[in-house]
Amino acid sequence: MLAISKISKIGQAYRNFKRYRQIIQILLKFGFEDILQRLKIDEYFEDPELKLRDEKNRSLPKETSSRPARVRMACEELGPTFVKLCQVLSTRPDLIPDEYIAEFIKLQDRVPSFPYEDVRRIIVEELGSEPEEIFQEFCVEPMAAASIAQVHSALTKSGKRVVVKIQRPGIREIIESDIEILGHLARLAETHIEEFAIINPTAIVREFASAINKELNFHGEASNANRFNKMAEKNPQVKAPIIYKKYSTDKVLTMELIDGLRVTEFIKNKAEYTGQYDLPLIAKNGVNTILEQIFVHGFYHADPHPGNVFLLPDNVICFIDFGMMGHISVDERRHFARLLDSVLNRDEQNILKGCLRFTSTIGTPDFESLKMDICTLIDENLYLPLEELELSKIFERLMDILKRHRLRLKPNLYLLIKTVMTLDILGRELDPKLQIINYLKPFVRKLRFMVLTPRYLFNKLVLPAEDFLEVAGKIPLDAQAVLQQAKDGQLKIQLQHLEIEHFGDKFLKASERISFALVLAALIIGSSIIAHARIAPLVFGVSSIGIIGFMISAILAFGLLIAALRRNR
Repeated sequence: MLAISKISKIGQAYRNFKRYRQIIQILLKFGFEDILQRLKIDEYFEDPELKLRDEKNRSLPKETSSRPARVRMACEELGPTFVKLCQVLSTRPDLIPDEYIAEFIKLQDRVPSFPYEDVRRIIVEELGSEPEEIFQEFCVEPMAAASIAQVHSALTKSGKRVVVKIQRPGIREIIESDIEILGHLARLAETHIEEFAIINPTAIVREFASAINKELNFHGEASNANRFNKMAEKNPQVKAPIIYKKYSTDKVLTMELIDGLRVTEFIKNKAEYTGQYDLPLIAKNGVNTILEQIFVHGFYHADPHPGNVFLLPDNVICFIDFGMMGHISVDERRHFARLLDSVLNRDEQNILKGCLRFTSTIGTPDFESLKMDICTLIDENLYLPLEELELSKIFERLMDILKRHRLRLKPNLYLLIKTVMTLDILGRELDPKLQIINYLKPFVRKLRFMVLTPRYLFNKLVLPAEDFLEVAGKIPLDAQAVLQQAKDGQLKIQLQHLEIEHFGDKFLKASERISFALVLAALIIGSSIIAHARIAPLVFGVSSIGIIGFMISAILAFGLLIAALRRNR
């Protein structure tokens, strides 16, 4: 059995010992006993079957696969939480090396579909009726199955084709347990492994937990899709699936069936679809929509890769999958616009300042060397002809430079840069002549001069001044009340030191325990003297008074021990 060897070190994260044991076994199977040894797992668990130094536990020799490949295979076997974590990390080149990203990109949700009986049960629990009663038609066979949910096609009573996304049964409990265990492993890594401490794994787990919890909340995804449609309502050639609120809950999401061409399919067979779409128009509409969401609304689709985009008739572009959305404040947008402006103007000094504003330092960077690397980036990329300039590659190089100098991008800014990079790649796939910089310039210019607009000045100056004047208006009345109390001799000043009362209580308890210990010591010594003097009456040659004294001493000593243990808790 897997046993806890140090209870004091175990927290709430160890409710599922069976799962923890399974994780350790799989890590051993793929040859990561060195990591487990460095994490000092032996200090927490005792299990004769889990011998970290036993080579027999490793069924996959190290020579057969690279370390990144073994990490990927282990995560595939560990299940949905670990697969999702790797997929999230595959988008973070600022945190992990490129060879791991190359492996993690290969990860897909290869999971079997769950039985229709579970689908029926969940729909009845969430929507209150059988699928056949709610819908005119409901396809028993799923369209697709993933680690979080699976999708079925259906036809509403009003004749609308929809897809119904049903959350996998028990997945929330599995993910919660895995995240607790990941959190503990991350804390161990920060404590015992220096190279892991640099990337702050506990912060990564917190960020991942937040992201996956949003993915588990279908209400949030529905709200995001509705908000996207509202922001894009002025452009009839951009849309998102309509959400059917009547048939949606936290675990069931019903949305419009998008009958179009996925951009990934278009990219594979471009020749087949030549002339069917006005690709420059579609690219322009898609890029402008996301940039407007970023720079105007501060709320945007954070994963616009080709798999999440459909081409519809009449050159309409449709975005799907609103589980990952980005948020950015007005000030952050303005500072990001300033950074972009510095890049466009080849201003290495302000690029450096902008990067430092949006990063946290892992160590002490060499600023001169950092500046030289940024100058090299400018010389090699920003003097190219406009048609050869690729913003995604510039940002990619910039993030490599930051990582090399031990600077970590803040999560929300990284998501923003990643979105712009993905948008640049998507736009070029649809229209090779597209220059995203030309679309960025108007937004950058608008945000750069936003500080001069009356509305911005009003919010920044007038509203705080109004709050100050409101507080200042109360000062004379408060001061008058204080002076009146002083005049009438009713002014009282109360001084309170929070620690004095605690100190007094502790001192009193300590005095009581010392007195108690002295009485106990006197009782033991007196009993010893009486027993040695053999004072009658005697029991088996020993003074019965002395025996009674020893018994009372033992009871008092046991009580003192219990009190001490309770105090330590």
